[in-house]
Amino acid sequence: MRGRELLAVGLLAAASLALRLGFAPWTDFSQDEREIYGPAAAFARGGALPVAGSSVSGSGTRLPGSLLPLLVGLPLKLAGVTPLAAARAAAAWNFAAVLLVFALYRGLFPALPAVPLAAWILFAPWTIVYTSLWNPSWLPVFSALFFTGLVRLLRRPRDAAGAFLLGFAPVMALQLHLSFVLLPALAAALLALRALRPPRPVPLLLGAAAGAATLVPYLLAPPPAANAAGGFLLPNLALHPRRLLELPVILARFLSFATGETFRAYANDEWGVLRAILAAHPWLALPGLAALAGSAWLYLQGLRFFLDRRRWRAVPRARGAGLLARLDALVLLTPAVATALFLCSRRRPAAQALWILMPLSFYPVLRRVGERRRAPPRAAVALYVACAAAYGVLAYAWSPHPAHLNAAPASALPAPGPR
Repeated sequence: MRGRELLAVGLLAAASLALRLGFAPWTDFSQDEREIYGPAAAFARGGALPVAGSSVSGSGTRLPGSLLPLLVGLPLKLAGVTPLAAARAAAAWNFAAVLLVFALYRGLFPALPAVPLAAWILFAPWTIVYTSLWNPSWLPVFSALFFTGLVRLLRRPRDAAGAFLLGFAPVMALQLHLSFVLLPALAAALLALRALRPPRPVPLLLGAAAGAATLVPYLLAPPPAANAAGGFLLPNLALHPRRLLELPVILARFLSFATGETFRAYANDEWGVLRAILAAHPWLALPGLAALAGSAWLYLQGLRFFLDRRRWRAVPRARGAGLLARLDALVLLTPAVATALFLCSRRRPAAQALWILMPLSFYPVLRRVGERRRAPPRAAVALYVACAAAYGVLAYAWSPHPAHLNAAPASALPAPGPR
């Protein structure tokens, strides 16, 4: 990047971080967040480090490892043991994730203007509005590292750093959400197509061992402090053939991460958000409609990527293709791989179960835009980003949501733990 571009991207990054930290008081602080905050706060006040993470909904099991208590508890030791400090730690962590995503796509599409690219990724509404203490919020950093390693290996099959990240990221994600299985499954799909050569085993195993460091207390703890080996996974498995019908839902959700929550919000007015805020603040309809138009255009580009028959015909020939053609094959197969995994899941494919794919969700649109003879004007990108961020943040902050962090009564907060 040239000097002016670098300065503009730096200013956008600073504004993105400030917006995320400022929005922290309006993030969710309901049952999941309280369950995560309580043990982390106890650890920050001098208690023992928990050997397991958050519970898996509806199964009575807990995720293994001490990673999540560390990610939440260590910032509390530095910034004070308050829910707001924990929420801001999650916001900063997701800021690191979108920076990694920007760096990934800047390397993949160097011909695209850096400033609009940074604006779109750094202010993606999903990455701001739905960031809270719940465990999926901590996933995108590790999935961004995984896909960065995958791209490095697609470029240079003997790359040691890429192999290290391929081993490291899934083991870390395993401690945060059961959707970790998507990462090795996608790598396996490329290996099956012979579009990816097997990585070097030594750096791969070293990466897995580094990621397993926070699993050691869990593995050494006797029951019932920790589940038996495999106990956190097996109760969450069940065969559901009807999950095949959810492929369109998974594709729609995958595309929505990068194209803005505004497109979905108009169809799913949860908690009566739109009715309430538009009645109190009618002017917000203007950025809302502008964001809706931008989201619809981006969504259409992503959908056209998946409907392109030429790309599908090229998938079996991905072995000898270039980098972007092999990534085309990976992204085209992603909804199908996710659907196949949900065949064996007790739970339906909700947004949090696919959030690990957020770094990959920008690819279909960027690939389409990169192939167009004329890219969207920078002013149009800036308008969409500004309107989408304003709509997402203001609508959520002003919605009648009962579980905002700044609305939680003191009696609802978890006990501070030992001093």
